[in-house]
Amino acid sequence: MAERRTSRRAILAGLAASTVPAGIGLANPGSGAVASPDAALLAIAPALLPLLERAEAMGPQIACLYEEADEARQGVGVLINYAAAQAAFNEASDRNGYGRLWQERADILDRAEEIILPFLLEPPQTLDGLLLKARFAAAMDFDWVVQDDVAKLIAQRWGVEVSL
Repeated sequence: MAERRTSRRAILAGLAASTVPAGIGLANPGSGAVASPDAALLAIAPALLPLLERAEAMGPQIACLYEEADEARQGVGVLINYAAAQAAFNEASDRNGYGRLWQERADILDRAEEIILPFLLEPPQTLDGLLLKARFAAAMDFDWVVQDDVAKLIAQRWGVEVSL
């Protein structure tokens, strides 16, 4: 049988685009079902997801404000006088609110990281657990957090080696 490979970009793009529904992976108490092996990870979803949603919603506005402030830096000439260009950027970002909004988003993501930190080095055992970690990784631009997890879970579940 030929070895099948899938690119990291295709896997991570699909995971980041997925949403994590409420109550994922949790067994129905009294149903005789076994709890998910990722029950502890999935239990943080109610605290984690609202933070990620807030941070994700800020992204487009932060990008626009950055571009606006960066125009002030470019107008001074970054290669000619870096210090003056950086001062122009800082002044413009203070004026348009970029710095304040960036810091607010950073604080939100710091809280999210505190919540998920105990689970960062442990590979999830379920797709739901992987989706939750991938959502965090996408918000933080931490692709490395889930690269190995994706490959391990795919190999474990479907016996397919994935090139990351």
